[in-house]
Amino acid sequence: MEFYEILQGILDERGLNVSEAARMCGLPDGTVRSIFVRKQKNVALEVAFKLSEGLGVSLERLNGLPEKDAAKPTPEERLLALFRQLNEEGQEKLIDSADDLVESGKYIKSPAARMGREA
Repeated sequence: MEFYEILQGILDERGLNVSEAARMCGLPDGTVRSIFVRKQKNVALEVAFKLSEGLGVSLERLNGLPEKDAAKPTPEERLLALFRQLNEEGQEKLIDSADDLVESGKYIKSPAARMGREA
């Protein structure tokens, strides 16, 4: 499978369009769009790294290779990937919700962590 086909599959899985994916990855819209227009078989390493990080997928997956130690993402990685999919208003709501959870005290890991937050 070619790079552009793999990337299209990832975008489809996440319900993202080209503009959303470009924003999440910190790439110009035209850079991501050209991958599809030119039906690119490969891309520059810098672009691949940004796509990998922004979309939360491994470089192996982007290149159609078997993933090594395909570990489940950590909760932090999953939250960041979800955060990046939200528009500005959604991001603010997520931050507000996290603030509410922390402020309630009910979900703090330990009293020491709570004290460190207040300092």
